[in-house]
Amino acid sequence: MSPGFTFAAAVGDFVATHPAAVDPTVAAIIRGAGRHTARQAFEGFYALRRIAHDTAAVWGDLALLLLPTAPRAYRIADVAADPFGPNTVLGLHNNFVNLLDLAACVVPAGVRGCGVPFGVTLCAPAFADDFLLDVGSRFHGEGRLGEAAPGEARIELVVVGAHLRGMPLSGELLALGGNFEREVATSPHYRLHLLADTTPAKPGLRRVEHGGVAIAAEVWSLPPAAFARFVAAIPRPLAMGHLTLADGSELPGFVCEPEALRAARDISEFGGWRAFTARPA
Repeated sequence: MSPGFTFAAAVGDFVATHPAAVDPTVAAIIRGAGRHTARQAFEGFYALRRIAHDTAAVWGDLALLLLPTAPRAYRIADVAADPFGPNTVLGLHNNFVNLLDLAACVVPAGVRGCGVPFGVTLCAPAFADDFLLDVGSRFHGEGRLGEAAPGEARIELVVVGAHLRGMPLSGELLALGGNFEREVATSPHYRLHLLADTTPAKPGLRRVEHGGVAIAAEVWSLPPAAFARFVAAIPRPLAMGHLTLADGSELPGFVCEPEALRAARDISEFGGWRAFTARPA
């Protein structure tokens, strides 16, 4: 799928009527869209959706990807002589970020033996910007991940939605020094709902007397000060309460104000947020 499709839709008419006002390389990319049919454009979009769906599961096991920002360095003269070849190579490890709706930031990582600097790209799911910036600053030597004071016990908490590993908000826990501890399930006394008008999408959990099911969850731990900071930042209608797990133990975990669940879609049949988000579109 040519990148010129979107450019052509935005400024194609201007390029056609003002050719001298546009950089020749940019104009060539935009005019290149005319070589493709509308069918080819949609086939490209559909292929991209399939790739996005197939790769989404990777984020269940990863917090972030660290990649070389550029496979190699080019001289300005090299790019001037061949604007397309070098730029295609330079985009090898980063073009997919926008196409798959991911987040990324670039961090200086050192200098090659020849004196040319190089960097790395930190990549994570969409809306993980704050997490990536925090990790990037620490990678660059401007701080360290949160730690408990000597002899201070970490506090465990249960997450059931957007803070699960690889989900958009897991970076909030990692940025506070959070550690993933284990996968768990709640006791069979809960219902899970899709909250309306939340970005990123989030579920709401409620305990019920009858008709409950076990919901897949994860236990994370935080230093006490970080736990307090995390809880203070939880937005309504979510809150921190106590959840009962399948083994009968109780831990702090995400709950939801009842008012927000009255008209919310019940998604308990999926058994958890990860299964719901992985369902076929």
